[in-house]
Amino acid sequence: VDDHTSISTLGRRSNEAPAAAPATMKAKGFHLGIRLHPYQGHGQKQILEQEQNTTSTSVFCPARTKTVGLIVCALVFLQCFHSGKAISILSSIMIMSENTGTRAPDSYDGDGLPVPTINLQLHQQHQHMHQHILEQMKGHFCGSYKWMGSTKVSCEERAQYLVNRYKITEQNAMDSILEGGCQCIASADDWDTLLRAGDKDKKNPPPSSNLRDNKSSKIAGGHEKSKMVPRDREPESVCFSWNNVKAADDWWTPRPWYHVTEETDDGFCFSHIEDAKKQNFMRLLAHNQFHGNCTNVISKSMTSSGWGYDFTNLADALWMGMNEMRPVQMVLTGLSGSKPGVWFYAGLKDGSKPVCQSTDMYCYMLNMTNCEAKKDKKDIIGLNREMRYLPGFELYKDWLFEYETRMQSWLRKEVYDYSNTRIHMKTPCTVIHVRRSDIKGHGGRKYHDIKDYVDNMNALGHKRLHENILLLTDDQNAIEEALREYPDKNWMYFNRTRFRGNEGGWENHFPSGDPKTEVVTLLSIYRAVTHCDSISKQSGNFGNSLLAQMERSRGNGNVTVADLGSALF
Repeated sequence: VDDHTSISTLGRRSNEAPAAAPATMKAKGFHLGIRLHPYQGHGQKQILEQEQNTTSTSVFCPARTKTVGLIVCALVFLQCFHSGKAISILSSIMIMSENTGTRAPDSYDGDGLPVPTINLQLHQQHQHMHQHILEQMKGHFCGSYKWMGSTKVSCEERAQYLVNRYKITEQNAMDSILEGGCQCIASADDWDTLLRAGDKDKKNPPPSSNLRDNKSSKIAGGHEKSKMVPRDREPESVCFSWNNVKAADDWWTPRPWYHVTEETDDGFCFSHIEDAKKQNFMRLLAHNQFHGNCTNVISKSMTSSGWGYDFTNLADALWMGMNEMRPVQMVLTGLSGSKPGVWFYAGLKDGSKPVCQSTDMYCYMLNMTNCEAKKDKKDIIGLNREMRYLPGFELYKDWLFEYETRMQSWLRKEVYDYSNTRIHMKTPCTVIHVRRSDIKGHGGRKYHDIKDYVDNMNALGHKRLHENILLLTDDQNAIEEALREYPDKNWMYFNRTRFRGNEGGWENHFPSGDPKTEVVTLLSIYRAVTHCDSISKQSGNFGNSLLAQMERSRGNGNVTVADLGSALF
C-alpha cells in the first residue's frame, strides 16, 4: 500500500447475514466496495471526502479459501491503481469463520459508556500504514486482524495467523493477542455478535416510575438523576415534569439507549430500550458521537428536500462514522431552492418565519454529537448516495433514523397536546398514505385514486383493511374522495390546512405557511400510526419511515404492508 491509497476496514461477517442483506453477502467469497478518484497525490489526505469527479463500483471476489480470495482482490486492486486512479476500499474482505461468542463489553467509563479495547489513534494510522501493521498494532491485535476481515475466531486461530503472516514465534503472537484482550468491541466486524450478546445483569432493582404510580407531585426535576453512573448502576426509569424540559434534554442527549415509554399530562418517563441488541447499538453510537475525536469529525451536508430523505441522507453519514470511528455532525448548506443556511422545516424557503436562530434540525432535535462541524467546503460531504450501501446500512438504517430524530422535550409536549386534540383514534386500524401535491412533472411519483390504495390492501385478503382507516394526505381532495367513495368506513384524519391536488408544487410541504405547525403535525402522524397494524402506501422515504415507526411499536413482521410501487422520496 503506497502513499496514495487509503484502506478503510468496514468488513461485515457474511455467514450470518439476515435475509434482507444483499445476495453477495451470503455467497462464499469476498466483497469489495470501491470508489475511484482522479490521482490526487495528497498522501494521507482523507480522499473519502473528495466529492468531485468520483465514481464508485463494487467488486465481488469469488473464492473457496481466504488465500485465493485475497489474491483475486489484490489483482483488482492493482488493476485499479495501474489505471491512474487512487482508490479507497469502503468494505473490507469478509472472511467465513465460526462465531466463538464475542461478549458485550465489561468495561465502562464514568459516563456509563462502553470503553473500546482498541486504540483509535493506532486504528487511524493503520489505515495508511499496512506495511508496519504488526509494529503499530502491537497490543491492539483486534484492530490489526480486522484488516483481514473478521474477529470471529479463537485466540489460537489468531495467533496462528500472526505466525504465518509475519513469521514470528507462537509465544510472541499469543502475547500480542492477550495484551489486546483478544476482543474488539468498536468495529463493524464485531457489531452483529456484540449486539446479540445482550445486556449485563442489573445488580440493583429499577426504581418505580412516579408517573406509573400516579404520584405526579413527585416527578423528578432531573437534577438529582442527571449524574452519569456506571452501566450496572443505571436507573431503569427516569421521569421529568413538563416544566423541566431543559433538564430532560441535557440528560437524554448523550444517553440514546433510553427511550420515552410514558407520557401523561404531568410529565414523561424514559426507560432502557428493551431490545438488548438495539440498546448496545445505541451505546456504541453514543460512544462514537460523544467520546470520539472531534478533530476528525465527518461534516455531512443537510439536505432540504423532504423529511424522510433529509434524515436518511444523514443516517448514511452516521453509519460511515461508526465504521470509520469518526463522529458525525451536520452542516446546513441550503439545498433545493432554499436560501443558504435555512432548512425549510425550520424556516420558509425565502428565509422568513425562522423557527429558531440556527434554522436547522436543531430547532427541533437533540444534538447528534458534542463536536463542531468543519466549515470549509472541501471538508463537507454532500449528496453521496453510494455511502448508504456500506455493508449493514439497510440493517441499521431505522435505528440511525430514530437516533437523529430524538425530539427536544418542548416539541414532545406540543406533539402530545396536538395529538390529543386534533384526532380521535379508534383501533384496530389501517393507515393509508396518499401524497399528491408534488407529483406534477416528477416521474418518480404516480397519481393514485383512493380506490387503488383500498383495493391493494384488500387484495391481500383475510380482511386486512380495517373499518377504521387513518388517512394521511397532503391533498384535501383525497379526504373528500374517501368520504364520498367509502362512506361506510370510519375515516380518521388530522384537522389541518391542506393543498388541493398538486397546487402545492414541488417539495412545498407547508400549506399553513408555518414550518413549526407543520413539523408538529408531521410528528403527530408518527405517533398516530403506532396505533395501527397495516399500511397501504407508495414506496418512498416518508412512507417507509412510517412503516418503520409502526414496526418499532409492534415488532418487525407484525405490520401488514400493501405497496403500490416506487416513489423517489
